[in-house]
Amino acid sequence: MNAELRKQEEEHVVVYVRVARARSGDDIRAERQRGHCLALCGRLGYEPDEIDVYQDVNAAARSGRTLPGFDELLARVQPQGATQILAWHIDRLCRTPGALASLVALAKTRPVRVETVAGARFELGTSKGRPEAGRLVAIASTGARPIVGMTGSQRTPGGDRHGL
Repeated sequence: MNAELRKQEEEHVVVYVRVARARSGDDIRAERQRGHCLALCGRLGYEPDEIDVYQDVNAAARSGRTLPGFDELLARVQPQGATQILAWHIDRLCRTPGALASLVALAKTRPVRVETVAGARFELGTSKGRPEAGRLVAIASTGARPIVGMTGSQRTPGGDRHGL
């Protein structure tokens, strides 16, 4: 058996999709993320029917509410579970340091790689991967704060928030 085939047989890949706000088009946005992630799976040599997809729709990571899809993903990554997580962007997977800490804790027991459609790629169990992930999550975390603090005066004439 060649090394590449053996490597793929040992790896388990999961996809995580998250759409934060309830507004029209959430299902379309979630499906778009899912489609991009499954296309990435194909480019990496995985068959779509081998991939478990976890999803949270209308689930802002900073809201304090639980994210059932993310919790299911964490359970799937437990020892003997998934070794690679794919998401559209790191801010769709981890928006808070606490969420990242949950993944890093799992990576201490087994290798866990994260790859995004947007181009980020790192292994959470390495001394290079953890700080890289931390930087990306810190950027995602601070990017959410201005949105949370918007007031009515920062809305467009149609009532939407600027930039969203």
